[in-house]
Amino acid sequence: MISLTSPQFIAIPAERKKRILEYIEDNGSAQIKELSVSFSVSEATIRRDLSELHEEGLIERTHGGAILSGTKTIAELIHSPNLNVQLDNKKAIAEHVSSMIADGESVFLDAGSTTYQIAKCLTNHRNLTIVTYDLYIANTVNFHSSATLIVTGGIKKEGRNLLTGALTVDFMRNIHVDKAILSVDAVDVDFGVSDSDYVQAGVKRLIVGAGDKVFLAVDHTKFGKAQFAKICDLNEIDLVITDDGLDSVYRQRMDRDKIRYHLATK
Repeated sequence: MISLTSPQFIAIPAERKKRILEYIEDNGSAQIKELSVSFSVSEATIRRDLSELHEEGLIERTHGGAILSGTKTIAELIHSPNLNVQLDNKKAIAEHVSSMIADGESVFLDAGSTTYQIAKCLTNHRNLTIVTYDLYIANTVNFHSSATLIVTGGIKKEGRNLLTGALTVDFMRNIHVDKAILSVDAVDVDFGVSDSDYVQAGVKRLIVGAGDKVFLAVDHTKFGKAQFAKICDLNEIDLVITDDGLDSVYRQRMDRDKIRYHLATK
């Protein structure tokens, strides 16, 4: 994470705004109070900086802070998993996943905050073909100039930065990639992998079928849970990548069932 407190940047408005924007890009959001303390300037100064960034179309103002322009609506940030929840673990998972992807491969990235972190870790990979239906990934991550980014067809869901519908399904049925990266709401060793959204679960089933290798990237808090719509059994996943906070109970159960998994460390 970037350092916000370098003295040479604090007194220069242009440099301070640049650092504020970099911070929001890294973390998904920022609060006025934390920025004020980090830069040793008044909250009024931070508000002016955020207003100027907003006028430039780079961020969206929220109550008490800001998020990146083009990110999820405030209502969704409140009612859905936040980009900052388990952030350190998601970054560790992302670095581990990216280390298993080679230059020149084709990769499907599921929608979600963990796959967003994975996308950010792939920006130095060369000649990748990245496929996604996550508009936030497509619009905010700057992949290497040699990479090809493909966004599925589909209908943008109101208030969400992802595509869905018949066009998305048709697209998914007609592609094959080297690595498919899946991210889900819930993992139960016995029930399998599941999601709270029945329609999106259908798309995720197609992701599982589209990859030569399928990686499930989830932090440890998703384990021991089951949601409404089942996506697949765990033995349909080639590799589960989670963090080292995973309870030993789930490790033992996956060992018992011969489910391959890696534990990413911060």
